[in-house]
Amino acid sequence: MCLSIIIPVHNYAGLIGETIASLRAQAHVDWECLIVDDGSTDGTAEYAEEAARGDARFAVHRQANCGPSAARNVGAGLARRSWLLFLDADDLLQPRATEALACAAGGTAELLVLGYAFFRDDRPLALRYHMLPTELGEDRGNNVRRFVRDNPLPICAVAIRRDLFHRLGGFDAQVRHCEDYDLWMRAALAGARFARACSLQQAAACIRLHPRSASTDRLSMLLQERTLRTQWASAMCGDAQLRDAAADNARRLFYRSGRITASHLLRRAWVQAGVEWNRLGRRYGRAGACLSVLRGLAGIALHRDRRAG
Repeated sequence: MCLSIIIPVHNYAGLIGETIASLRAQAHVDWECLIVDDGSTDGTAEYAEEAARGDARFAVHRQANCGPSAARNVGAGLARRSWLLFLDADDLLQPRATEALACAAGGTAELLVLGYAFFRDDRPLALRYHMLPTELGEDRGNNVRRFVRDNPLPICAVAIRRDLFHRLGGFDAQVRHCEDYDLWMRAALAGARFARACSLQQAAACIRLHPRSASTDRLSMLLQERTLRTQWASAMCGDAQLRDAAADNARRLFYRSGRITASHLLRRAWVQAGVEWNRLGRRYGRAGACLSVLRGLAGIALHRDRRAG
């Protein structure tokens, strides 16, 4: 299998070395890795060059900060192999991941799916949430229906043929969240064929959970997904059932994002109330503390109303 692994990175000097080490440990060695440094200011590019020193399969490309989607597109443009795998700079591949892709690359599939798992940053050996979707295959209708439900594929768990990637126009650089979901759905709508690259017992891609992960910004991800689903519904005009399902999920995401916003404001108000109670209760007594807390909560609500207006 001719595989190009593309790693966009921005200010991950403390993690990129682990990602590079996971690639150098691969059992299958016929691949190249293009690391696109997206305007890092913490020495990430230098650290990546040092970690990959002596291995001709690695190349580091530097550019001004343009965002992860644009960096991935640049890497795809530099790639010389027929398959592309996009690996985030904080994630890892198990030693037999590229071997599993190589074994599955001989068929007619245009996207190969790896099993994956999540691990906490402070517990790298404790893999959890092992998942591998089984519904994806060669049937366009089944694939689109699966992606209408949700996104079952993290970006590092899919290898895509380079020619298909370019036919689809690559990643949308304007999409800041869920850009992989958008690409997979566009591939499914175009009739692309999916195939599993390993058995259900294998988790070949490992996704790190830590405070800087893009997936921790749940509200922004939901709002972006709602916008994408509205666009997809327009693209499904020939299939009323799929169009209605996409539109219905977009409406549900609207209410879900509203609940997350309300939850965030309530948590903020509760913390502020506790601070005010402890500070003012000792000074003015309970009655004065109650009045101060109520005034503070009213201020938060008014501030939110002004922002919404």
